[in-house]
Amino acid sequence: KSSLFQTSFQYLNAERIGPRKSYDRLSVSRNHSPLGYRGEYTATKLSEAATKLEKMIHPSLSLTSSEFIYDQVSNWLSKIIHPGTKVSLDETN
Repeated sequence: KSSLFQTSFQYLNAERIGPRKSYDRLSVSRNHSPLGYRGEYTATKLSEAATKLEKMIHPSLSLTSSEFIYDQVSNWLSKIIHPGTKVSLDETN
């Protein structure tokens, strides 16, 4: 029931794109690889998750009491990069 390897499992290639000032926006729905194999559409999916207030699918992976994906990613970044780091989303065309 809580297996990570369900149809919603997203494979990310070990050779992902590096940090960028901006990322391409995913303009079509991609069920087979919504993040892109190199993570190139992660910013688009994170923006959608924040806008739609999407919640964690696997709460056991949570680091904080919040169940929202955006809060979880900010919390992970705070632990990995520097305490207090948060995701900043600025959508442009």
